[in-house]
Amino acid sequence: MVPKQFQRRVLEELHHGHLGVVKMKAIARSFVVWTSIDRDIEDTAKNCIHCAEIKTDPHKAKVHYWEYPSKPWERIHIDFAGPMFGYMFLVIVDAHSKWLEVYPMKSTTTFKTIESLNP
Repeated sequence: MVPKQFQRRVLEELHHGHLGVVKMKAIARSFVVWTSIDRDIEDTAKNCIHCAEIKTDPHKAKVHYWEYPSKPWERIHIDFAGPMFGYMFLVIVDAHSKWLEVYPMKSTTTFKTIESLNP
């Protein structure tokens, strides 16, 4: 139980990174406790000018559109899907034709992935 005289300092430390109410509460539950901690965290975040500015005008990421490839296999997309039926699936999609190649793999190490790409 954190004494009253130290609670403000704990709240300042919790809010230092402007993480938001949910993350602040999660961190607090791991390390500190006092009766009104949830309400105090909510009030701290609500009264933060910096958080209020970000909340009303969040930074928007620029949208990046891929250029359509001019020929097959000029650009491919690769990812793993699974696990399913004891396998991971290496999925390769050609961005031009949308052709799909799928390779079931027991191991997804770099070596095994490269090995699958060079049959």
